[in-house]
Amino acid sequence: MMDTQLTVPLSNLMDIKHGYPFSSCYFADEPTGYILLTPRNFTKDQQIFFGENTTYYDGPVPEEFILDEGDLLLVMTDLKKEMGILGKAAILRRDQLDKQFSDKVILHNQRIGKVIRKDPRSKQTFLMYLLNSDAVHKKIKATATGTTVHHTSPDKILNVRVWAPRIPEQKKIADILSEWDRSIYLSERLIAANQQKRKALAQKLLSGEERFSAFSRVDWDYPRIGEIARPITERNSGNSRDEDPLPVLSCTKYDGLMDSFRYFGKRVFSKDLSSYKVVRRGGFAYATNHIEEGSIGYQNLYDKALVSPMYTVFETSDRIVDEFLYLVLKTSRYRHIFAANTNASVNRRGSLRWKEFAGIRVPLPPREEQETLIRVFSVIDREISLLGKQQLALSRQKKGLMQKLVSGQWRV
Repeated sequence: MMDTQLTVPLSNLMDIKHGYPFSSCYFADEPTGYILLTPRNFTKDQQIFFGENTTYYDGPVPEEFILDEGDLLLVMTDLKKEMGILGKAAILRRDQLDKQFSDKVILHNQRIGKVIRKDPRSKQTFLMYLLNSDAVHKKIKATATGTTVHHTSPDKILNVRVWAPRIPEQKKIADILSEWDRSIYLSERLIAANQQKRKALAQKLLSGEERFSAFSRVDWDYPRIGEIARPITERNSGNSRDEDPLPVLSCTKYDGLMDSFRYFGKRVFSKDLSSYKVVRRGGFAYATNHIEEGSIGYQNLYDKALVSPMYTVFETSDRIVDEFLYLVLKTSRYRHIFAANTNASVNRRGSLRWKEFAGIRVPLPPREEQETLIRVFSVIDREISLLGKQQLALSRQKKGLMQKLVSGQWRV
């Protein structure tokens, strides 16, 4: 049971140091030795990451704003309405960064707070879990000002009241939750390793670079897409009063076609669906303006659904197995091919119309070999999916445990 006498303002436990306003005139797109830490580098699950969101810096650097391994940092500005990362905290751990970023000097930028413990015996990890708990996060969001850009400040955060047990219990809580985080981290690494193996296999097996011995005597064909598929231009004619409205699908980079409303959690498509295209079960659709990002999908969700009029819809002939073609078109090799053809297209800048798409060649093994490859990747994908579900279950269990421990509902 929670001891209410242990409820104190955060200022009893820590201070917050402001970041430095590094001049944007020294920001760089190309890699340098310095990286600016920004709110975009924080995730909702207490991690710092760098990727396409990296801001490099090539200017003067005050020594006191160079971050060290193990620093506890939190976000004080959030651009999104739900303020998912405002007040969220993460510990800088270089061993969890991609190799290309692990040796960079990371700079303490403005809008990021650096937590300084009042009691050196306390653990950074306990403060991180405390700040990231639902109850504390909700209180920090309540301190925000601004409508488009949401801000808070060190003083406002430090006035938030929290449950603060004695140092020995803080350490126990931090140790328990750290073990859960380690299990989650190892699970994520295992998933990433399996995804990397799948990618390598796809590059070899789906290109014909490596083949199963049982099929190696028969050469593959390489027809153009237009030789094995045809465009579909059916438009939404509207449903009768007795029929439910057709679902609207959106094409995602990684998961293909998804129910738009369920995926985004809100309506992002037009109210007027009269010009929307029909994609039937067994059809393909791709985002004409974004296919180079991998936005192509196979429709196996509904008998009939709708997609944006900006999409291209097509169906295949019986020369190729749909699932095999989908595996091929979702590889990184074909994303590069799409990008090259998009850049070369003269019909419309930044798009890949059917004429250019239909000219792209694809591998066409014998049907039995196609079906074998489909089974191989189906097994791999099921394993990755199962690992993902296990990782999600671990994360949810850890989150529930964290709420109980850092609020004092459960004592250790």
